[in-house]
This record gives sequence, C-alpha cells and structure tokens, in this order.
Amino acid sequence: MSDLKSDDGKQAIYCLEHLLYEVPFSALYSVAAMLSTQHVIEQLLQQIGLLSGEWQELEIIDASCAFLVENIDLLAALPKRVCGNLNLLSSDVALIRRKSLLSLCRRLAREMDGAIIRRRRQRWKDGKNRSMYSYKVIKA
Repeated sequence: MSDLKSDDGKQAIYCLEHLLYEVPFSALYSVAAMLSTQHVIEQLLQQIGLLSGEWQELEIIDASCAFLVENIDLLAALPKRVCGNLNLLSSDVALIRRKSLLSLCRRLAREMDGAIIRRRRQRWKDGKNRSMYSYKVIKA
C-alpha cells in the first residue's frame, strides 16, 4: 500500500490499464474528488434527517437549516452546481427558507443519483383542512 502512495497513484493506474483499458492520469484525481463529494453529501443529508429511510416532516427538515447556515464551509467543498445560491437559507420568512432548503436537498440527492419525494397528508384541525408535508430520499 505504501508503494501506491509514494508514486502518487501511478502504479494503480498502470494496474488498471493492464486489466481494463487506458486510464488518463487526470481521471484519478476526478474520481477521488467525486468520492469525497459523495461522502460530504451523505453527511449533509444524514444531518438533515433525510437518509434515515423514514418520512421526515417539513418542520424537522426546517429545523436543520440552522446547522447548514452555521457549517456553510461544508458546502464550499461541493461543486457550484450543487450549492447554488445559499443566501436564502438564512431568511426570516419560513416559506422562502424552506423552498431554498428543499431545492438544495434535491440538488444534493440528484448528485448522488437519488431524488426527494414528497407526501401530502390532509388532516382536519381547528375547523380547517390542513396539509402536512413529509419528504424522503430514494436512491436509484
């Protein structure tokens, strides 16, 4: 293993070329960047509560927005197409903050070949019919 570290991964590329096909040296760095990005995305979705496999209420997801605002440097490691505009995450208006947070979550899920689905439940509450939304990540 130390031989692979000392030659900056060239021996691993030569082994792959012998077994499979020619691999450009720059591909090694892009694969390593993709794997680290995948790990950060999974950490973020786990912290938000979407990777538990259960339906998460919108209020629980919205409560995790404070974590993202405090740890904005985690998102700096991700590509710009995934991060997007993060200014609206700190909005005082709940509707704007939630839309921005869910669009970020959808971009994160799409980056790891998944999607976020929504479920609406209607309940009779205080003489009105209220809609309650829950979200879940599915992977391809």
